[in-house]
Amino acid sequence: MMKTICFFLLFISVIRASERVNFEWEPTRQQVPNDWQLIGPSEPQQKIRLTFAVRQQNTDKLLQVFNEVSDPKNPNYGRHWTNEKIHELLAPSQKDLHMLTSYIRSFNATPIAKTPNSDFLEVLTTIEIAERLLQTKYYTFHHKTQKTMSVNRAPFSPYSLPAFLSKSVDFVSPTIRFPPIKTFPILKSNSTSKIGINTPTRLRSLYSVNNVVGSSSLNSQAVTAFLGQFYSEADENQFFQQFFPQSTGQTLTLKGDAPTGTPPGVEAMLDAEYIVSLGASIHTEFWGFSG
Repeated sequence: MMKTICFFLLFISVIRASERVNFEWEPTRQQVPNDWQLIGPSEPQQKIRLTFAVRQQNTDKLLQVFNEVSDPKNPNYGRHWTNEKIHELLAPSQKDLHMLTSYIRSFNATPIAKTPNSDFLEVLTTIEIAERLLQTKYYTFHHKTQKTMSVNRAPFSPYSLPAFLSKSVDFVSPTIRFPPIKTFPILKSNSTSKIGINTPTRLRSLYSVNNVVGSSSLNSQAVTAFLGQFYSEADENQFFQQFFPQSTGQTLTLKGDAPTGTPPGVEAMLDAEYIVSLGASIHTEFWGFSG
């Protein structure tokens, strides 16, 4: 028993003292967007939820499968894989998972798998432990116009992990990147300019859809979203009321293991809003996945 404890303590001291590798660091890049105001260092005991993207395996094989099932001339055309089979193909190596989880646990933090194959691990911890774990410094920022929006980020110095994890992890979040804030531009109703944003009406005219809407019950269309790109019915109706009132109230069928959450995803909502605007009155599904 004593030998086991001594070995564990030695292991912890080695992984903490090993050479480290910086992630996602570009010294010449502007680190803080103009919309965010620095408040000061983050409170050490404030909670933060870290997500570790663990390196997937067999991504080249996935591309091969994609090309085969998409090519009408290929014998595997249309033989789409199940979500479970794809997760199994892309699953990180057990060695990578073991090294990463052991490192996280050495700081008395608990990693939780957020996807079926554990390619994303989540750790709920404090700012103090996150700074030690990533060897960086977190600061609190407030959004200049969205006054209730506050985030903790580490944009002034690189975050790092031990060198032996450099090929096991793709990135850790939240660290240097700031969330985009969704805003709607205000259009003048009497504007005659041909230069402007791509509204549904403009795109319908551009692609000669004009006033046509779906009429067959056999028609269907779908949007896919991943990693926190959530759907919001309220946001979609707000968009329709301003830009395409004809679709106000049209509901989407929600699928997948994580279609909704907070905050709504900017990319996902734009996809959902425009597919419904251009394919009005067509049955639409929103597939949201945590991985």
